[in-house]
Amino acid sequence: MGVHSEQAAPGAMYRCASEIDATGNENAEMWVAISCRDDADWTALCGVIGQPALATDARYLTFADRTAAAAELDAIIGEWAMSRNRFEIADACQAVGVPAGPMLTSPDLLVNEHFIERGFLVEIDQPGVGVFTLEGPAFIASGMTEPVESPAPWLGEHSVAICRDLLGRDEVTIDDYISRGIVEVTPPAGK
Repeated sequence: MGVHSEQAAPGAMYRCASEIDATGNENAEMWVAISCRDDADWTALCGVIGQPALATDARYLTFADRTAAAAELDAIIGEWAMSRNRFEIADACQAVGVPAGPMLTSPDLLVNEHFIERGFLVEIDQPGVGVFTLEGPAFIASGMTEPVESPAPWLGEHSVAICRDLLGRDEVTIDDYISRGIVEVTPPAGK
């Protein structure tokens, strides 16, 4: 099955034109997902790719025909997509009702309006490092606990609490562990 879907014909990921990424390097791994659910989507996509005659071509009339000709259609759509921007392709498809979306890179996530609006991005103030942005939970549902939005612990930050609360060790034993290097305790930054 690979990048194809049993519910779409054609329905796959198509390589798009290269882009310059946030680091200034050319990134050739740009992709867009396109999914034709039915004949109406197929007809609309044919218009988008500038080949409206494909919509009435006897080889591709039905969903079953298009499924059987997936490799051929992928070549046609793939050739068209290779010289175009992934966002422009998705926008053009969506404008005529064809489901499509660009593959997002990590830098894309940081500026994506949808992710920003729904609170997907989380800023963490990590002592000794500063503020940085992380991806939040992939989905939110009722009954889920709140996502973690606290800094990562320092190495050894919770060693004493673990020895005392989980392992039941007394302070004398814990101090002995620390003095012999069995347990490491690192103070938080600034202390």
